This record gives sequence, C-alpha cells and structure tokens, in this order.
Amino acid sequence: MMRLVKLTVHALVLLCLVCPWHAGAGQLTVTNGQFSLDGKSPFRAVGVNYFDAVNRTLNNPADRSAILGLRMLARYEVPFVRVMFGGFWPNELRVYLTDPARYFAVLDEFVGAAEQAQVGIVASLAWNYAAIPDLVGEPASAWGQPDSKTHQLFRRYVSEVVGRYHKSPAIWMWEFGNEMALYADLPNSDQWRPKIDVSKGTPAFRGPPDDLKGKDVMVALAEFSKTVRVVDATTPISSGNALPRPYAFNNARFAKWTADSEEQFCEMLGRDNPAGFDSVSIHIYPHYKGYFGARDRDYNAILAPVARCAKRANKPVFAGEFGVAENESHGDPEGVRGAFNKLLDSLVANDVGLAAAWVFDFSFQNSSYNITAVNQRAYQLEELRRVNRILRAGK
Repeated sequence: MMRLVKLTVHALVLLCLVCPWHAGAGQLTVTNGQFSLDGKSPFRAVGVNYFDAVNRTLNNPADRSAILGLRMLARYEVPFVRVMFGGFWPNELRVYLTDPARYFAVLDEFVGAAEQAQVGIVASLAWNYAAIPDLVGEPASAWGQPDSKTHQLFRRYVSEVVGRYHKSPAIWMWEFGNEMALYADLPNSDQWRPKIDVSKGTPAFRGPPDDLKGKDVMVALAEFSKTVRVVDATTPISSGNALPRPYAFNNARFAKWTADSEEQFCEMLGRDNPAGFDSVSIHIYPHYKGYFGARDRDYNAILAPVARCAKRANKPVFAGEFGVAENESHGDPEGVRGAFNKLLDSLVANDVGLAAAWVFDFSFQNSSYNITAVNQRAYQLEELRRVNRILRAGK
C-alpha cells in the first residue's frame, strides 16, 4: 500500500523475518453464508483481540510495540487481529480533529505493518459508544437521531477511514463498536451509564438521556452500514455486539428479568446484527450463563442455538471475543488451560467462522486475560496455532 507512511528500517527488517506461513493477506468476503478468503470458501480461523495496538501509539508516539506484536502473532500463525481503530476516550478521538496528520500517521503505520506481517485487521471504529457523543456535547441517546452531531461526526470519520484503507489487503472487516447492545433497554439502566472521567473528556454527570434504547442501537448500526457501503461495497461489516443478554427480549418488551426462549433470543440476535451486516457477532466467556437453562460452562447449549439462528439468517458467526480469566477455571482439572481449550473447541465444533481470543499484549489485564509469548498464558498462542492448522487442513 504505497500511500502509507514508510516504516522505520528497523521495523521493516524485523517484519521481513516473519515465518513463511502467511494466511492473513487477502480479501475477506462473505459468500453463501460463509466467510471466504480470496474466493476460497468456507474460510475459518481464530485470531486475537489486539485492543490497544493503535491507541497506545496515539497516546505515546514513541511506543511502536504494536508493530513488533504483529510480527510475533504472525510467527504463531495468528491470521487476524480485532483492534480498536482509534481512541477510546473523547480526548483521544479529539486528535482526529485537531491533528489529523498525526492521527492518520499512526493508523497508516499500523495498517502498513499488518500488510507486511500478512495479518488481517477487524477495525472497530466506535469501541466506546459514548466517546463521540461526549466529543460533540450530546448524550449517548443521540445515536438514535440520524441528524445529530454525533452521526454527523461519525459519518465523517467512517467515510474518511474506510476511504483511506478499504483497498488494503490487511482490512478484513469494518466493525461498528463494542457491545453497544448490552446497554440497551436495561430496567436498571441508571446503574449502567457510560463511564465518567472528566480528565479524559467526559461530562461530569450522566442522566436519563444517556440511557440507550434498542431503537438507538438500530439507528446507529443502520447509519454505520450505509456510510461504509457508500465507500466500500464488499468488505464484511460486523456490529461488534456480544451475545444478547439471556433476558434481552423480555427486558426490551416488558422490562422484566425473565429468561428468553430460543425464538426470542434469535429475534434479539437479529436485531443486534441486522440487514446490512454480513455476520452474526457474538462474544462469549465462561461467566455467560442463564441461556435456555444451560449449566455453567455448557458452551454447546449456547453456541448451538447461535448456529441455528445464524443459518436462518444465512450469515457466518463471528465470535469477536472469547477467553478465560485466571479466576474462571471453575474447578476444571486442568485449570484455566483446560477451561480455555474447552471454550475454543466448542467454538470450532459449532461452526463459528471467525473467533478472536481476548486479549493480546494488554498489560492492564496481566492478572486476568493478557496473553503474551512470554507470560503464563503463552500456551494460548500455541493453542490458536494448533487450531488454525486444523482449520486450514479442513478437518
């Protein structure tokens, strides 16, 4: 991608040492309800979340560790990363407005490094759904108003980002954000309003206008997909939503904490991944329970209905997050490792198309989820390599 800023000589030399296996380069599409890579279908793979890979350099221009991280992931045959493609807090996103050259230099370098390493990118553009409303002085519910300042700025941002990078072979999917639907229609919404940190650009107070309804999520997703498709007609689009809550339908219709039936669950899964979105986005962890009477860690009891719902929608499943924290082994005889492998194997067994482990090289979660090549969770990279080899072999 010639218009990207040049990497340093040091970084280029390192990236040229990547192991010879490369599967991250190429165009990802959705064909007949399955992911395809360069026209080869079905394509299935497991990757990682590289949550702050871009944001760390936005906050500290001297921090180029994410470039080397991509090289490390390629050595483990990890074919793609899911990334917060920008800032988390309003002040971090403000750099896009005040110093766009610096902002895009960071993104340019990361996309260029991903191309060199042949690692695909799922680019999540509104990870913190409150950040853009905060930046323009509106409440979070402004997402439900297409003519709001929130949408005006986001359309501008999406158009510029997608227009700049959509021809890169590193871009696998465009994603709206992270788990926005989980905050919609909550009977106790006053307890789940967006975070406050005035030093990082948020308002000092949140109120009822910051409470989300399902319609706000639906409008936000519809506007996002329309904006992407004006510029990019083919790259898959993901909502970034997690599994609907076990009682999402009854929360929305009756403000009750009553467990949903599978049919109600399917309806909410469709709401959270509507027309214009090419995959069914879910996130799954050991603490997700209460679905259809499923026992703790009975992943098949959750993933099998997801697979049925996705098949009806003729869409592949994208498990944008999965993982096991240090305190979530729940008596598994093999500890966290056994619990992680059980979840990973369930994702494969239930025909999930793409899945991304949480989370690579994120030091803030050293005690829970952080995966590196040198810490106690390095085995997870080995397991991802093992599963990717099985999936490539079509077994």
